[in-house]
Amino acid sequence: MATLHQLHATGETLDGSVARLAQMWQAGDSILLLGASVAYIDWLQMAMDAEALTDCQAIYALEQDINALDEQTVSRLKLQDKATIISDSTWVDLTLDAQFQQVISIAL
Repeated sequence: MATLHQLHATGETLDGSVARLAQMWQAGDSILLLGASVAYIDWLQMAMDAEALTDCQAIYALEQDINALDEQTVSRLKLQDKATIISDSTWVDLTLDAQFQQVISIAL
């Protein structure tokens, strides 16, 4: 069974959040980026590589958090290519999905 890690981090806390994530990570786990974390997706992927966090099943981002970013940022990040964009109701469904043994929130 996999874990869904809900990550809420800023640029300053991202490395610490990924270090905490690495303590619990198992192949096949997924990540949901919350709030401004979505703007740091490229840094997240680099930090995950540095921590040797491999076999991520999926990276999700909330549609409302993406909508909070300006269009230029969204365009440059190419979020649609890096994350599965979900609605709030899909987020709730995801946290209840039997594929996830547990849901862990990391907010430093």
